[in-house]
Amino acid sequence: MAAYAAQMNVQTGCGATWCRYFPTTLKGFALIWFNKHVPNGSIKSYNELEKLFTSQFAAARRPQKTSVNLIAVRQGETENLRNYIKRFNEEVLKIHNLKEKTKFATLLAGLQPDDFKFKLIVSGVSNLEEAMEKAQMHIQATNICKINWGGERGTRQKQKPN
Repeated sequence: MAAYAAQMNVQTGCGATWCRYFPTTLKGFALIWFNKHVPNGSIKSYNELEKLFTSQFAAARRPQKTSVNLIAVRQGETENLRNYIKRFNEEVLKIHNLKEKTKFATLLAGLQPDDFKFKLIVSGVSNLEEAMEKAQMHIQATNICKINWGGERGTRQKQKPN
């Protein structure tokens, strides 16, 4: 419904037009239901149509994600920081009205207890933006070290400094 409303807002602000075009976006069971249960002229406003439609198909809606879903995003034992940050950011985008403090706290809680997490805490980082900057720097440094110390792409095999 939100996607339809956004598209129609671009076209016109007229509620009657929204109601007339709405059935053209339906298919399958939704179209059958609409044709069977919504007689012509029975809907007085788009809000009424939206309520009727969403109440009929409420069970089919995907549940909205919350901060609880974000808490479940944890860095795997062998997962690199880049992949964890990517998964974390993808999940953040699925959650509406998420507070910055919650994002930062869940990012920190989801990190493996390793060098990066320790340095992040010691450095006094206190918000998500700073944490993401440090993560990016750490990822870049890790990539450079892989090249210089014979990692995935390197050929020289030296012992890493302690």
